[in-house]
Amino acid sequence: MPQKIIDSEDEAFQFFYGDGIDQFRNQKDFDQCFTYSKEDPDMLGVAYQINNKIIGMAGCNENGKYCCEIGINILSNCRKQGLATKLIQKLTAEIMKADMDRIPVARTEFSHTESLNAFINAGYKLGWTAISFEKETEISHLRNRK
Repeated sequence: MPQKIIDSEDEAFQFFYGDGIDQFRNQKDFDQCFTYSKEDPDMLGVAYQINNKIIGMAGCNENGKYCCEIGINILSNCRKQGLATKLIQKLTAEIMKADMDRIPVARTEFSHTESLNAFINAGYKLGWTAISFEKETEISHLRNRK
């Protein structure tokens, strides 16, 4: 049974900065929030908690000189209640408030419709798309396997 998300309880949201982010490094439930990369360092995160348990989190890391990329995870039993959208909005507002001189962006696969919808509902617009191809020889090889 899904856990009920409390609507707009500011005290249920908690921000994490700098070194405070590292505590989530090996938590599989939140593997899309942070990169733990020296090349693209994590900047900040926001979590939503119920009874002191984090059920959703969004984080951002540097992505080039002018962007920061947002990643998000919601526990499976707490999805489809608008929490992802709220976390994206909170994180985006904090990025803008901190005046990081960076544009928040998100990247996901077209098949990840829940993520796409969460960002669209948070006010994001589709900015670009990418399609990748494999060499024909590789595809032919896979088709001819028995």
